[in-house]
Amino acid sequence: MAAENLKQNPAEATEELQDKELSIDLVELFFRLLEKAWLIILVSVLMGVMGGLYTHFFVEDTYSATTKLYVIGEDTAIDLTQLTFGDKLADDYVQVFYNRDVHRAVSDNLLNKYGYTLPDFERMQSLLDVTQLSNTRILKISFTCEDRDMALKVVKEYASAAISFIQARMGATVPPTEFEQPYASDKPVGPSMIRNVVLWFIAGCMIVCVTLVVIFIMDDRIRTTEQLERSLGLPTLGMMPLQKTQSRSRRKGEKA
Repeated sequence: MAAENLKQNPAEATEELQDKELSIDLVELFFRLLEKAWLIILVSVLMGVMGGLYTHFFVEDTYSATTKLYVIGEDTAIDLTQLTFGDKLADDYVQVFYNRDVHRAVSDNLLNKYGYTLPDFERMQSLLDVTQLSNTRILKISFTCEDRDMALKVVKEYASAAISFIQARMGATVPPTEFEQPYASDKPVGPSMIRNVVLWFIAGCMIVCVTLVVIFIMDDRIRTTEQLERSLGLPTLGMMPLQKTQSRSRRKGEKA
């Protein structure tokens, strides 16, 4: 009866055997990684230390400067329509800070006043952050760079250039007003030591694990009787131990 089932479903038997081999291989891989847990931990810790040292000695501190603008409508009277209109204006005004003409005006002003040369437009956009505070008509403008004084001057010039742009190009009779004067943090806001150490630690762990998995997959040597049975498809009848001591003694006797 069993022979008939094998003859009727050879594909199912082969698939079952492959699934079994795969499950055994995964178990072996798990134990192989478990055996090398000391190596994974060691390399991960060393990478974490290297990440901390690199961050401390080679990555410059960054400072952030911030200012806030308040968006009002065309009329000082406050009603529901005016509040909705102010919200729409705030959304539009956010895009003003990412305008190339505004960037060009800021760059020219900083060069003429302080001798600062700003990076290109794309780089500046990555350093500048403009957001509308939730449920308000307040725009928060932040700029981050390695020079605290430069960050303070840049955010101030961006606010001034944006207000001028809104008046000249968007026809606003009541432009945004300064809600909060520009200020800069006394302490660096970056880089994050903890974040970099964790990232380097994870990178070290991944490098070792991937290396061990590749070595495991490429290693086709037969190490156990179970692997031999799966490879040949035949049961093992017995085992013959390797007599290293006898072979060594024979070699010594032959030399003598």
